[in-house]
Amino acid sequence: MIHAHFLDNAYITAKALNKVESKARFFVTEHTDITKFEKNKEYEGIVNTGYGSADGLITVSRSLAEKIYNNYGFESRVISNVVNTELFHRHKKLQETEKVFVSVGFLTQNKRMDMLVRCFDKAFGGNPKYKLYICGDGPDSKKVTEEIERSQSSENIHLLVFQSRKNIADIFSESDVFVLLSAEETFGVVLIEAMAAGLPVIATKSGGPQEFITEETGLLTEHNEDEIVHALKYMAAHSGDYDAEKISEYVISKFSPEVVARELCSCYRS
Repeated sequence: MIHAHFLDNAYITAKALNKVESKARFFVTEHTDITKFEKNKEYEGIVNTGYGSADGLITVSRSLAEKIYNNYGFESRVISNVVNTELFHRHKKLQETEKVFVSVGFLTQNKRMDMLVRCFDKAFGGNPKYKLYICGDGPDSKKVTEEIERSQSSENIHLLVFQSRKNIADIFSESDVFVLLSAEETFGVVLIEAMAAGLPVIATKSGGPQEFITEETGLLTEHNEDEIVHALKYMAAHSGDYDAEKISEYVISKFSPEVVARELCSCYRS
């Protein structure tokens, strides 16, 4: 059995299997919104070969499944991404004097970390009680840095560039709220990692997050800076009202390795 992730690997696998006599079963998990790429005859051929040759197509969210079906006609089974519950688990925060917000992601236009800086600054200004840690690197690094330097909150916003998963888990253990303001997300693994650590989250309605963020685990906002500022202020006042243990248990019940493995095995058997 071969399980390929992403369209390019699916296409390569399909082409290779066409050249040999093989009884291998072939499954594909798609994580990316392939419908945002230019639709032409050559690309449609790649999609038809990559997905059409597979014994099963899996997508990581309902929103992604609908996009692929509506654009290319391929049905898929939704199996969510997995969270590393050994690395990301609930810690009791030791430092209670500050309210710490954290975000993790590549510094790209889609992740909109510059917008997060603006909204954080509007919400809290230069008040040293509030901190923001941004973990990530990428093409928008200079843009984000300049946004921080222009803000009143430059002393309170820390751009930590790329961090290991272990370091991120440690940062989560000293944080109060996780924030992700992506324009689009097919899922949002960093959100469930933060939730596994017991953090309530703020996320924009960007696709995947709507499928697993509930009133008990965080806030979903529109793509509007005023609404995001309101969400940040609300969380500053009410993050302690969320039950960290329940948030963590909720994620484990839906996205732990054991749960996702059972769903994958069911898919293979079918």
